[in-house]
Amino acid sequence: MNDYVSKPFEEEKLFMKISALLPSKKQQNSVNNSETAINTMQEIHNSPLYDLSLLEKMSRGNEAFIKRTKQLFIDTVPSTLAEMHQKRAEASWMGVSAAAHKLKPTIDTMRIDKVKEVVREIESGAKTQEDIASVNQNIDLLTDVLNQVVIQLQADLG
Repeated sequence: MNDYVSKPFEEEKLFMKISALLPSKKQQNSVNNSETAINTMQEIHNSPLYDLSLLEKMSRGNEAFIKRTKQLFIDTVPSTLAEMHQKRAEASWMGVSAAAHKLKPTIDTMRIDKVKEVVREIESGAKTQEDIASVNQNIDLLTDVLNQVVIQLQADLG
């Protein structure tokens, strides 16, 4: 036994664990990663991108707090993404890693599950400077998802 998924499990997590344990070639992984990115982008437009249940629990239903948090997301996330893109253009991978690190708690609190692992992969990949092509692809995916969340939050507040 090499790994496990605790019950109740999410289908996607089970699939990812199984995929990680299957023997595969590096080239096949990159093709699968591209297909996964395409599938994720299609899912972005078909499902809710965030879940405020944790935030509601933390705030004990305080609507003013939730509204302020949504506005804070709208105000800060685009600038952090811009910083990440600037650091990528400069090939400052530690800066990319730092920007990803800054986004992690926000993504976790807002339960933006589509990019929960992606942001962690950006942080670690940029820090180790391994598989930069994957880091770049993940930055683009992260940007697309978070920009969609900003649009959804603006609609909620508007």
